[in-house]
Amino acid sequence: MKLSDIITLLKNTPKTNDKKKILAGHVDNKALKLLLQMTYDQQYTYWIKATTPTVSSTGVLTWGILNEVLCYLHGRIVTGNAAREYLEKILIELSIAEQQILVNCINRDMDCKVSESLINATWKDLIYSFPVMLAGKFNEKTAKPFYEAEAAGKGMVVQLKCDGGRMTYVTSSKAGYSRNASQLLTHDHFDFMNTMFAGYAVDGELLAINTKTGKFESRKVSNGLYTKAVRGTLSKEEAAQLHFVVWDLIPLSEFKSRKGTTPYKERLAKLESIVNDQHQFGSRISLVTSKLISTVREAEVFYAEQLALGEEGAMLKLVDSVWEDDRSNNVLKLKEEKEATLRCVGVTPHAKKFGQIGSLSLETSCGKLFTSCGSGLTDDDRVKDPSEFVGKLIDIKFNALIQARGRESWSMFLPIFKNIRYDVTEADSLEKLKCKTHDNSPA
Repeated sequence: MKLSDIITLLKNTPKTNDKKKILAGHVDNKALKLLLQMTYDQQYTYWIKATTPTVSSTGVLTWGILNEVLCYLHGRIVTGNAAREYLEKILIELSIAEQQILVNCINRDMDCKVSESLINATWKDLIYSFPVMLAGKFNEKTAKPFYEAEAAGKGMVVQLKCDGGRMTYVTSSKAGYSRNASQLLTHDHFDFMNTMFAGYAVDGELLAINTKTGKFESRKVSNGLYTKAVRGTLSKEEAAQLHFVVWDLIPLSEFKSRKGTTPYKERLAKLESIVNDQHQFGSRISLVTSKLISTVREAEVFYAEQLALGEEGAMLKLVDSVWEDDRSNNVLKLKEEKEATLRCVGVTPHAKKFGQIGSLSLETSCGKLFTSCGSGLTDDDRVKDPSEFVGKLIDIKFNALIQARGRESWSMFLPIFKNIRYDVTEADSLEKLKCKTHDNSPA
């Protein structure tokens, strides 16, 4: 069977067990195996967006073609316009159905509702899961181990939560990765780390720094450059603005085995000693602001102080905790999260799924704040008629109010849809939301 026929069969098969049987029936199909790996394994980055050409032929997509595309695009043998021209030459030799399969592969969505776990059940560990330790959210339940540590006289560390993009630099790979394993294009800006941190993976966040003033840029600038690094469109000049704020140092043996043994206090001390010993790279790397504390109350005070300085929040960690490839109960996020009620004034169509809702257009009662919200919408929400949202009052969660530079209008950082409100008659005003953001309680 052609790859397009197999993918069509998977797409038209609704039950997971039936999809599993289809994959099992093609377990020896190395072209299908490589296709799914290239599509869903985030270690592979192609740096371009694929589009379907207007010309087609009768060619069939094979393992050889896929492997060549992987080498040329992921290996950056061709880049930019040359990469697009190369891919188009490959595509126009294929049939229309086979073209779409390759386009979907490069755009990382085969559109057949086959999960990574289902693929790995057919080909063990085919889709690489990038090791990453995530933090829990501070609340009465999750804080219990910290109060127990306080009572036992064990230490804690509270740190500034930076407002950048996550990067884990793996020295064995000589590359930095996002939390979903996308390789970041940074034009060798962090090559010094291969020697400086040999034998380790270094965890932290990328921020943008003004190369003339030495000061950190705004959230918008930092996130914009980080997005370009993920997409592979970051220029060498822009890469020179990146600054790595680091907070963890994981031995590669622990990182690769996905199980840590070294206490955080030791990892942090080693990280600090290496960073402080490399003054010549101070514009590229720094240790996160940290404070050794003994009570949860001290963490709350630190958190409030950082918010007053305009920072995003704080992280609370147990000093004897080990690194783990999971969401850890030993690392908590103290982060401002607010709620708002806004009126839906329109919808934006989904970029990939025709006829579905991509995001809701929301605004305050005064019209001075406008934001687009797609996160939090379920699959059922997205297939609803837009009239079910437009004109309605919508409850959302958000992290911060942001104002466009040089403009009077406001927007929101990370708005997340909660539900439609039927028990209120008016949306929040901008002034009301500004008052809400002055409440800096970590809970």
